[in-house]
Amino acid sequence: MGSNSGFDDDFRLDYTKLDFDTNAIHAGQEPDQWTSRAVVPPISLATTFMQRAPAEPFQFEYSRSGNPTRKCLEECLAALEHAKYALTYASGLAATHNLTHLLNAGDHMVSFDDLYGGTNRLFRNCLIPRGFEVSFVDATDLKKLEAALRPNTKLVWLETPSNPTMKVVDIKGVCDIVRKKCKAIVAVDNTFMS
Repeated sequence: MGSNSGFDDDFRLDYTKLDFDTNAIHAGQEPDQWTSRAVVPPISLATTFMQRAPAEPFQFEYSRSGNPTRKCLEECLAALEHAKYALTYASGLAATHNLTHLLNAGDHMVSFDDLYGGTNRLFRNCLIPRGFEVSFVDATDLKKLEAALRPNTKLVWLETPSNPTMKVVDIKGVCDIVRKKCKAIVAVDNTFMS
């Protein structure tokens, strides 16, 4: 018979049989995963999560790859965007770097020339040396952006308002051009607007 926590009773630790050191760290801290029935989910600060056995996690294993708080946020973002999935990251640069993994060596990317320094360094110091082609253009000038597109353009990277000069790009205008010319993914770093 299962308990209200969703875990089998026989899986619960018997703290009366454990050493002081183990109890000092774990007693009173059963990983109950939302059994409180809280209307607003609590923020999960855990780094690691209970496992059936080593390398056999329940839903979560390690916060770096997911946790209950991030799962709630991702489900909410997906619903707001009418999408099947959404992903969240520890930083904007982590999200940016992950998106570049959609590219292969030899693929072309068009990037706004006015970028956050970390993004600029990622593109110039990591992507270009690995065989990616990156064209930096003033994306506020749609003609310049269109001229930079190639048949092998797979990603157009925008930042609007830009960091540091707060330039604003016509996102719809860029998307219309890209859709007609090469069907690349258009990604927008919209940090300053959020």
